[in-house]
Amino acid sequence: EIVVPIPRWSFALAPPVPLRWDEEARDGAQAYVDALAARLRVADVEAEGRALIGDVAPTIVSVADEVGADLIVMSTRALVGATRAVIGSTGDAVVRTARRPVLLVRRTVPAAQSPAEETAVELALVR
Repeated sequence: EIVVPIPRWSFALAPPVPLRWDEEARDGAQAYVDALAARLRVADVEAEGRALIGDVAPTIVSVADEVGADLIVMSTRALVGATRAVIGSTGDAVVRTARRPVLLVRRTVPAAQSPAEETAVELALVR
């Protein structure tokens, strides 16, 4: 999971955000990906979860190269039309820039999940 940091220039335009926000967000994301990786390991899949701060698609591609991943597996909400044009597609950016296979799995979001969980990118780097 990649946590996109709050740009420091935005502090002048918005109410102050605690400087630990990025670190706290990363810690929460790490717990989330640790749980995903644990589920994969139970299924006899070698998996590692990492939570990092940075631009999402380039960071995913970089880490996949760094660990020598055989496959990048990501979930996607399969956005189309104007929504995709406005907010883009992380999965699409990874597919276009990765130098290794990428498997995108369409994700359905139960109504009970929080907005933060709905927007989380599930990522597993499988070696």
